[in-house]
Amino acid sequence: MIPEKIIGTRISLLRNSIHHAELASEAIDESIQELAPWQPWVEKYQGISSCLAYSNWVEPQWGSRFDFQIFDQEGKFLGQADLENYRPETQQIEVGYWLRTSETGKGYATETVLLLCQAALEHLGIQTVRLSCDPNNEKSRRVAFRSGFSEITPGDFVKNLRAP
Repeated sequence: MIPEKIIGTRISLLRNSIHHAELASEAIDESIQELAPWQPWVEKYQGISSCLAYSNWVEPQWGSRFDFQIFDQEGKFLGQADLENYRPETQQIEVGYWLRTSETGKGYATETVLLLCQAALEHLGIQTVRLSCDPNNEKSRRVAFRSGFSEITPGDFVKNLRAP
């Protein structure tokens, strides 16, 4: 099972908690214009009530999907990430993320993706991780390439993991 807390060099990934819904809402409010073109859920976003509903929705799914909130070393909420569409029979999973606008371009997304890939390999035996983004989302494309993914079709990336 994926641990509920994953510690990186500059960030910590903590299992999604309703207790941080207000922090998530503040980050989305700050970043809504930048998230809107890439995240379809933004059009239905209704402030903290959406964040509370999301936390309540993902909580019972732990084990089939793994949702995290991203924090820096000082405890600032940076964004959210997940491992979803877990398919143990084929040893595949998908990774997704978003960051608040003020924290993009600092390598946090790449560190997040790498941490989640490592956790998927170590704790679930995952061999293949997928990452999808809009083909026009250059920032996410760069994160995928920096994280060692290969593009198989425009906006669809795959990374094959190998045990150490």
